[in-house]
Order: sequence, then C-alpha cells, then structure tokens
Amino acid sequence: MNLALVVMAVALGTGILQAGSPATPDLQIGDKAPPISLPRLDDGTTIQLPMISTGAPRATVLSFFAFWCKPCLQELPHLGRFVEKYRDKGLAVYLVCLDKNSAETLKAHAKQFGVTLPMLLDPDGWKAAFRYRVMDLKENVSIPQAFVLDRQGTVRAHYKGFTEEGVKEMEALPVSFTNS
Repeated sequence: MNLALVVMAVALGTGILQAGSPATPDLQIGDKAPPISLPRLDDGTTIQLPMISTGAPRATVLSFFAFWCKPCLQELPHLGRFVEKYRDKGLAVYLVCLDKNSAETLKAHAKQFGVTLPMLLDPDGWKAAFRYRVMDLKENVSIPQAFVLDRQGTVRAHYKGFTEEGVKEMEALPVSFTNS
C-alpha cells in the first residue's frame, strides 16, 4: 500500500484531518441575525433577539463570552464604555455567557469581575453559540465575539477576538445604525 494513503488513513482516523465537516461560514455584515431566546441571569426573564419582534426594536450588541476566557474579561470594560456612549440612543448590550456553571456561581463570578452588563445564559447546549457561529459542531469555541445588530436585526459589525483596534473601531461606530 502506498505510504501516502496509509498516512492519510491514520490522519483521518485520529481526527487530524476531518472529512465531511466543512466549516460553517461566519455571519457576514448585512446578514440577518438568527433569532434566539435566552434567559437573563439576574431575573430569568427571557429576552428575544434580535429585538425586532418585541414591539420596541432596538439596536443590540451581543457579546459571546465566558469567565474562563482572559480576552473576554479584557473586553468587558470596553463594552461598558460603549454602552455609556450609546445608552440614550436606544442601544441594548447583552453578554451571552457560555460558561456551564450554576447560576449562583455565575452571579459570584459577575460580582468578582465587576460585570454590570446584563448577562444571558445559553442553557440549551450552546444553541445560540451555534446559531451565531461562534462554536462549531465539535464544540470548538472562538470567543470573545461581538455582533452589532441594527433595529431590523441586520448584522452591522462583527468582532472576533479582543484587539485594541477592534475596540477603537467599535467605539467609533456611527450612531446612524441605532436610528434606522
């Protein structure tokens, strides 16, 4: 048997190469955001996103994060500043927590890290993470990821990872997306 075929067979068998599992493309600017319903950590109220079906459409930032993710924790103060800048313009910001800890543990972490932004839980096996394509079918997660959605539920900006450039870009977004 050809050595190249043996190497490929071993690689496929061990998962080094993955056949038949193409990567799901990222959400693109201009795509409609997938609808999700998630409970808030603080009071259990279900939030439906994007907020176009609630009768009070709002521009929304969704940031997928976890407390074990150092770049996620670095991003939090910047999201807080972003909220302050656009609070009176009708912007809603939610953290979508991908931690699998109990609500009590998550509340303790939120207090420990000074998280004041509303947190949503993804209790159904990371369904929201799959729908927003921050996690693949093998549960490989890429966070933090933030999505800026306009009042019609269209993705207007998408940030992967935490970088100073991304923060500056997000903080410089025009307010026009909140007024449409």
